[in-house]
Amino acid sequence: MHSIGCGIPTLRASASMACFPQPLTCSQASQMRVDCNLLNMGDNFTLDSVANITIIVTPWDRFVHIFPLVVLMLLIIIGNASLIGVIATTQSLHTITNMFMISLAISDLFVGLVVIPVNLAIPTALFHGYTTCMYAACVTIIVAIASMSNIFAVTVDRYVAITAPLHYRVRMRPSIAMAMISVSWIYSTILGLLPILGWRVTQSTCFRGETYPPLYTLLIFFSGCIIPVWGSGILYMRIFTLV
Repeated sequence: MHSIGCGIPTLRASASMACFPQPLTCSQASQMRVDCNLLNMGDNFTLDSVANITIIVTPWDRFVHIFPLVVLMLLIIIGNASLIGVIATTQSLHTITNMFMISLAISDLFVGLVVIPVNLAIPTALFHGYTTCMYAACVTIIVAIASMSNIFAVTVDRYVAITAPLHYRVRMRPSIAMAMISVSWIYSTILGLLPILGWRVTQSTCFRGETYPPLYTLLIFFSGCIIPVWGSGILYMRIFTLV
């Protein structure tokens, strides 16, 4: 196995399956840790067939990548599991607001139990295949949008409680809260599964989200981030003006 002159870890590739149909320059390959010298295909080459890609990393590389994620994962799991346990076992905390809080905690718990471990094991499908990357990316999208949707639902709940306290119990019944929570999860699941259902880039390195078509990326950005953030911001501005 060869090394690149700039001193970054290198990869070894053997030809048998199409993974990188588009031309790549050596500078792009260096960023992706692919060894141009090993492939011996010049400065403008195409990885038409790659079966195995083996990465060489130093212990410091592993530590820098793994340690912060492990700490974050443990904090997320312990914090959200504790919150769910306290609310579930304390009768006085069985309120409408805490129904939304539990839903939010569950979505955050999935980040610690699924998303971070997946990113620890499979930092990119460049090493484990297009399908693996696509499924991992879809789970990440589902959890992320569910978190944003639940935050917006909590904001709506607080808005109703503060602006119409006398009508809160009528407007925020348990059935309405469950409907809002269900819509949040169904909405995020449908958006997250769209690439699996066919809306995806079929030929891609699957490197840094390249499985997503541009229109899908815009849809996720606006519906999963911009709209909930702007909605929450507007509602909190209304709350502050009233208070």
